[in-house]
Amino acid sequence: MSAGYEFAEQKHLNAAPPIVPQPAHHTAVRANRAIAKVALILVTLSTFQRILRDADLGGAGWRQGDWLINSSAGPVRHAWFGDAVLLFADLFNVNPVTIILALQAVLVAFVMAAFWIALRRTGWSTPLVLIAISPAALLFWFNDPIGALRKELLVFAAMSVVLLAPRSRLALAFAAAVFAIGVTAHEGLVLFLPVFLVAFWLIWSSGGSGRAALVAATFCTLTALISLVYMAMHSYVADTSAICDALVERGAGGGICSGAIGYLSNTLEFAVEGRSTTSWSEIWRFLGCSFLTLITFSLVWPDARVRIRVGIGFIFALLLFLPLTVVASDWGRWLNYAAMSVLFLLLLKAGLDGPSKRTNVPHRLVFWGVLLLNGVWVLPHSVEFAGPEAILPELAGDLYRAFTRD
Repeated sequence: MSAGYEFAEQKHLNAAPPIVPQPAHHTAVRANRAIAKVALILVTLSTFQRILRDADLGGAGWRQGDWLINSSAGPVRHAWFGDAVLLFADLFNVNPVTIILALQAVLVAFVMAAFWIALRRTGWSTPLVLIAISPAALLFWFNDPIGALRKELLVFAAMSVVLLAPRSRLALAFAAAVFAIGVTAHEGLVLFLPVFLVAFWLIWSSGGSGRAALVAATFCTLTALISLVYMAMHSYVADTSAICDALVERGAGGGICSGAIGYLSNTLEFAVEGRSTTSWSEIWRFLGCSFLTLITFSLVWPDARVRIRVGIGFIFALLLFLPLTVVASDWGRWLNYAAMSVLFLLLLKAGLDGPSKRTNVPHRLVFWGVLLLNGVWVLPHSVEFAGPEAILPELAGDLYRAFTRD
């Protein structure tokens, strides 16, 4: 009995101690939860306030005008989506701008709610929260209002569907359909295709619905190819007045025609020639913003191997969208595309892997350093208008105007 008791006692002493969460970890989780919630709520409120401003204007040339490009002047890229909106507007006798504003509000609310849920499922992971609130990711819409409410919202909505139910066949089918709508509405969104193919591969490799993921990947690829072919055949129209008239006669404001619709009269060669005058100062500003994003996305991970993988992933994502810099000056948006793609895949991988026993809390200096950095630099939608202004004053101004609006 004595020997048996001693053996049992020794075995008990040699056993690994149970994993007990440390107080510091609990504090980090609470801080992350608060930071993420406040940031997502403020982004949503600020974006809603922007929608209300555009409603007063009768629609903005880029934020709503791009959504309302139609075929009234003949076949042209982006027009399928606008044609569907006009059909709906005539059917229910509604101003097409009102339809777009309502759709944008729904999409913003859905995307923010989905990323909120995805972050909560990770236990408000410190690295993922710091990445999410980067000026290049979910906070991007604070930086420059012109870059907000664009058609990439459709792709972000497709990402959100995947994040909410990655193992659901119905969700994958719906996400593929939303992605297809996005790429037919704007051919530039085709460059998100590799991101979704990686997402479908992650779902398949994790034991999810392989057949549904394959079908979704095939469907997304086919619609992307169709969008590119249509864009090549109908890239511009010589006179955009008919497109504008179709909107104004349905109640849209005249300013709706001054942005994306007016730009349709320019050829692809004109767009490329316009970007050929980009100055080195603009290029260096873009590279600086890209470097800041790369550093913050990598440093937040305590594991050196993960830092390297995330850094390489971000570089690949950035290279994926670089072709857009040849035809448009919205370089900040292209960087946002890369950052959102990385955040989406990281959240998806974390959701598929399930809760982790590792705390993934970076060093305290790294945490506060990245958090401070996220608050003192901005990512403008266009490198031509880059400036040193901080994001916090812009945020404060947006909130003040939102709550004092007549």
